[in-house]
Amino acid sequence: MKTKKMLFVLVLAFHSLIANAQFIEDARRYSSQSLEGTARYISMGGAFSALGGDISSITDNPAAAAVFIYPEISFSTRALANNFQTEYLGQKGVELPPNTPIDINQAGFVFIMNSTNEEEDFTKISFAFNYKRKNNFKSKFNARGKNTSGLDNYFLYYAEGVKLKNLMLFPEETISEAYQDIGENLDYASQQAFLGYHGYFINPLEENDENSDYSSNSNIEGNSLGHSFFVTESGYQSQFNFTLSAQYKDFLYLGMSVNSYGIEFNRNDTLNENGYSSESPLISSQFENILSTVGEGFSMQLGGILKSDNFRLGFSYRTPIWYEFNDETSQYLKTDFKDDAPVIINPNVLNIYNYRLIVPSKVSLGLAYVFKKRGLISFQYGRTNYQKLRFDLNNDDLHLKEQNSIISNNLKPSNNIRLGGELRIEKISFRLGYYSEKSKKYNVLSFDGNDYNSLTGGIGLDFDGSNFSIGFANTVINRKFPIYSSSELNANSLNDPINLKNNQTQIVLTYSIKL
Repeated sequence: MKTKKMLFVLVLAFHSLIANAQFIEDARRYSSQSLEGTARYISMGGAFSALGGDISSITDNPAAAAVFIYPEISFSTRALANNFQTEYLGQKGVELPPNTPIDINQAGFVFIMNSTNEEEDFTKISFAFNYKRKNNFKSKFNARGKNTSGLDNYFLYYAEGVKLKNLMLFPEETISEAYQDIGENLDYASQQAFLGYHGYFINPLEENDENSDYSSNSNIEGNSLGHSFFVTESGYQSQFNFTLSAQYKDFLYLGMSVNSYGIEFNRNDTLNENGYSSESPLISSQFENILSTVGEGFSMQLGGILKSDNFRLGFSYRTPIWYEFNDETSQYLKTDFKDDAPVIINPNVLNIYNYRLIVPSKVSLGLAYVFKKRGLISFQYGRTNYQKLRFDLNNDDLHLKEQNSIISNNLKPSNNIRLGGELRIEKISFRLGYYSEKSKKYNVLSFDGNDYNSLTGGIGLDFDGSNFSIGFANTVINRKFPIYSSSELNANSLNDPINLKNNQTQIVLTYSIKL
């Protein structure tokens, strides 16, 4: 390792690593979908691709903006409650009190220009804008259990092939300086190996500079280790939709949209481990990782709605989403010993990663039947092929190539089904819906994101010039993910999955004004 002569500031040292540390879980987190929008949209399961007439429907099908008869402004607020249950290797975790954030989850408007010439084929042009809180990442949970794989396995995985001379401190070099130098001049794996070596989790098989083989120092006998894994996540994913649509005669609506996305995500996870071998000098340990992500993306969308008597047929296509992300990470490691003082490795170094992600395109089909002024029923099907989810390769990056291979080999297309119905009795509307998204897997090791099942309902009140609606959704979200990721899903590096079940309840209030 080449030592750098530099002025070191022991607070935050900014730098970019040669190798990225992005994994399949990051890719699926930012590509997953959820049920978000106005109260009417939520209460009917989001089945609006063939309907229009609701501002949130524009995000599914841009042709929906041309269905509006009058210009309209709409905004929504939401209360969201998440109740998490964990299972780790067959053992239940601790249930924490639910958190209930309240936010503005939708705001938008539609502006309409009607043709003054009755002989024109295009009778109406609509302009629309809609803001939508696409995902809310707020969560807090604690998984507990016992596992024969521990932090020694994690550090051994990354230490494989790393030369001992790259892990040693130079004269008068601090832990923080060495950690930063390894990140700048070597890679993420060497940085993790450095933590494991100086945290006394791993030992070199031979005490020479060229040694690249290591053994466990913490769990020599292969005991069942006690794990308590505490995770706090926050942040959101927003979508800004700009739409132009038109009505052709009285039976066809066409539209196109430009979509802009913004993402903020924060995660703090801490693994407390104990139960080491009797021959080990270690008693317990604490390993903390902090991640802060900001990103932005872009996509386009085309759609159409065909009307024939009471039937409506909708189709929409969204291009891939091109994202750019900036990650900032930091790490902390504490090791407690039987006969010595604790060893604390707190580099106070901020690692910075820049990368691109391409989310696959999406196709949606909708079918609806309108009972004139009495009500309607609607069905929508969407499909996204997550095998085409890709990290954009930068300088032929080997790590990202491996992650793309894992995605191709472990993810399959996702199917999204939505059902909705509305019954109108004078000025009151009663609504029910169902929303489901399933992500099929090749094998049980696929940590592939979220499966959704949601039952919805709501009521709307029509005040002629305005509407007030309330929508409810009870959703069960199942996630599966490892404590720590690696380049191989079957590697012995703490990849045993945590099953996380989220019983989510959301209440949405929407007020719309016709202009």
